[in-house]
Amino acid sequence: MPHQSWSNTITYLYLTARTPAALELAAAECVAVTGCRPDGVGIALEYAAGALPVDISRTAYTILCLRVLARAASLPDLYQQLPLLHLSAEQFRVSILNKSPVKLADPCHIMQEVGEHIGGSVNLRAPQCEFMVLVTADGIWFGEVCFSNQQCWKPHEEKLHMYSSALQPRIARALVNLVARPGDRLLDPCCGCGTVLIEAASMGISAAGSDQNYKLVQASIKNLRQFHYQADVQQLDACERQGQFDAVIIDLPYGQNCRHDAAVSQRILANMLRRAPRVLVVAHADLSQEMSAMGYRIAQRIAIAEQYLTRYVHVAGTR
Repeated sequence: MPHQSWSNTITYLYLTARTPAALELAAAECVAVTGCRPDGVGIALEYAAGALPVDISRTAYTILCLRVLARAASLPDLYQQLPLLHLSAEQFRVSILNKSPVKLADPCHIMQEVGEHIGGSVNLRAPQCEFMVLVTADGIWFGEVCFSNQQCWKPHEEKLHMYSSALQPRIARALVNLVARPGDRLLDPCCGCGTVLIEAASMGISAAGSDQNYKLVQASIKNLRQFHYQADVQQLDACERQGQFDAVIIDLPYGQNCRHDAAVSQRILANMLRRAPRVLVVAHADLSQEMSAMGYRIAQRIAIAEQYLTRYVHVAGTR
């Protein structure tokens, strides 16, 4: 397709990570944050003219946001289009990302060839502007990097207190992004060691948590302090938690060493139905029918297969 046609219809490209166990979750997070759904290779396209790029730096699985400047069937095709773009930038760098199954023969030559068609000055170590060549099995994208993922969850993997069935920080971060955004008030009534609270607080979300286990409450508080985050954490039974919030995330008790009590879970869910318009429930089984019967409106159900268990994520509305 001619360059002008592509540039007039596609504004931004969002690329998601292809983590095998979390493909559904990655796609759902991308839709929640950017409004665009990724395809089978993890590329989501924004077609709206005049749209602004979405800052994806807070996400768990969206790798980058690219302002699309050209689309090419091959590298020679891209090289022919570049002079027509009249590009110029100070302190720029050209990078390349290969998402095709074929290994590139000489990536450095590709970056050099592209760079020769860009005026201005180069800065490879600390660029003020980055252009990227994204190679896929279906062709080549070229554009300017607007935002890239900073993997803000990585330091949280080293928190002081953890337990075996706790959510991984990256997964927890994606779950938060499914139902909340910066400035919201979020409740985790079964907060455990505070994994969800840490991810929410790190994104500017006002987090509140509770757990009936005193030791876990203390673990949450210490983990939050380790990373200099604040959250309201109380020792309290989730069935008795009060208050109004923008969203709730419930990680119900499950795992190899945890006895699942269906009656307790039902009471927790009944209480949370009154606490927020958006509720996300993580469980060891598909609770879609039970939650629907209670009055939840199930919007999504996502399965995350891990080594010893499969977590079922239910995203629901309550009003």
